[in-house]
Amino acid sequence: MKTIIISGSSGFIGNYIKNQFSKKFNIISLEKKNNYNMKRKINIKYKGKIDYFIHTAFQIDLKKFSKEEYFHLNYLGVLNALEFCKNNNIIFIFLSTYLYGKPKYLPIDTKHPINPHNYYSLSKYKCEKLCYEFKNTYNINSIILRLFNIYGVGQRVGYIFSDILNQINNETIYLKHFQSKRDYLHIEDFAELLNKIILSNFNKFYTFNVGFGKSTSVKEIIMYFKKINKKINFLELDKNNKESIIDCYADIEQTKNIFNWQPKITIEEGIGQLIKNA
Repeated sequence: MKTIIISGSSGFIGNYIKNQFSKKFNIISLEKKNNYNMKRKINIKYKGKIDYFIHTAFQIDLKKFSKEEYFHLNYLGVLNALEFCKNNNIIFIFLSTYLYGKPKYLPIDTKHPINPHNYYSLSKYKCEKLCYEFKNTYNINSIILRLFNIYGVGQRVGYIFSDILNQINNETIYLKHFQSKRDYLHIEDFAELLNKIILSNFNKFYTFNVGFGKSTSVKEIIMYFKKINKKINFLELDKNNKESIIDCYADIEQTKNIFNWQPKITIEEGIGQLIKNA
């Protein structure tokens, strides 16, 4: 049985992966309740072989820190994880994000120019570069997964689906930018990709885009919600405030081909699951 470390395992993605993988892998969970702190060096007393380190721990809320503290904390978290992987010969899986800014072409492959459009994506990019440094200096392989938009039950407020569910009992649900389109991947499909990566014993330094491979507009998402419940009313905020990124979706052919993986849960099916569990 493979042994896998999951950092940030109390968060949305980390917790889902931990619960799913505990049925088939030996999981070492790093989270606040067992004293995990991104600022400190990782000290795990485990005598067996550890195969993969999945790093989901990342500070998202910029309001809690100055910009310098924010970057430093996330950088330290990845640095400490990479140091531990270096010292114990572990393959590092880093959950990155959308780094491309306003797309120059669609679909977006990993060769697309990098242009981080906010502090979160810039912080992720700096951590990606740290992965490259460890590869060049210590020959430590990292698998970098650039996640477009992962969604599912249990996601915190601040994302479109959780924002809708948080207002589901209100007379009107308020959202922004009805025309904007994004690539949404259900967390169950993402977990299946991670499972395939681990079972394939993949051990190369590689960057993958991870999404469904098509975009869905906020207007279409509203349509799917109203299909299930016609009584839901939506109102658009900031109609005149146009987003710089109108449409984006991932080129996932490389990811699909290497791992024989295919997203299965359509956006309509995913929304049905969300409403059922609300």
